[in-house]
Amino acid sequence: MGHRVNVFSYELDEKVPIACVGSVIIGKKWKDKDLLADLKANIEKYIESKRKVAVEYEAYFKNVLDIEFFVDSQDTFSNYWLNAVILKDKDAQLDFLQQTNDNGVMTRPIWELMNRLPMFENCENDGLKNTIWFADCVVNIPSSVRPSDLSQE
Repeated sequence: MGHRVNVFSYELDEKVPIACVGSVIIGKKWKDKDLLADLKANIEKYIESKRKVAVEYEAYFKNVLDIEFFVDSQDTFSNYWLNAVILKDKDAQLDFLQQTNDNGVMTRPIWELMNRLPMFENCENDGLKNTIWFADCVVNIPSSVRPSDLSQE
């Protein structure tokens, strides 16, 4: 039996869905070409929806001082499973997290660095200058709802 996962990317051939959005069993051999076509179409719609959210965020944050929306770089194609904003410093990050979460927008820091956890605090590292900056300035923001959808309710 395969594993059930929620995955944001996919690769399909004629016989095996390697990964899909939703609770799809990985590794099961599918012989129904209509099912494969349906899975691929749904994944493409899902990614299209995520990218629409990102376009709206990019337009919104373009005019917000000291907040940069993280976009995919040239010659890449992001599925925008996670959306993120980059703030000027740790204080701005904490303020953004407080304000958004207090107002019902579920945001979170990008991650907690392993070297900040008690069991790893004495482990060797190179200072992690860039990693610390990233962890202290980036916030993940919701990617499932388009702001324009909310304004139409």
